[in-house]
Amino acid sequence: MVAVDMGPIKPEVAACNARPDCATPGQTGWPPATVLTAVTPAFATRDPQIVELMKHVQFSNDVMGKLLAWEEDNKATADEAAAYFLSNYKDVWKDWLGEDARKKLSAVLN
Repeated sequence: MVAVDMGPIKPEVAACNARPDCATPGQTGWPPATVLTAVTPAFATRDPQIVELMKHVQFSNDVMGKLLAWEEDNKATADEAAAYFLSNYKDVWKDWLGEDARKKLSAVLN
């Protein structure tokens, strides 16, 4: 994957581009944005361990780009890409898990 140079970030153009009713869309680089994870109260009650895990999940755009490129290059499924990520990016995900879960997952991957 190669980033397309969209020029410098122009906040007012990016804000307009983000609206469906933007009358004057334009070219601009993409400003950084926070990605949020949301769950319903029912999910949080049903799966508190997943909610706890997701509080810790974070990775860089560089890691995501490399993972997506691997997936595309290898015509891999999402499950195969997840397995590749877990096998090759242990330094990224190891702190997302408690010690017991980390040991169990590492044992499966080895």
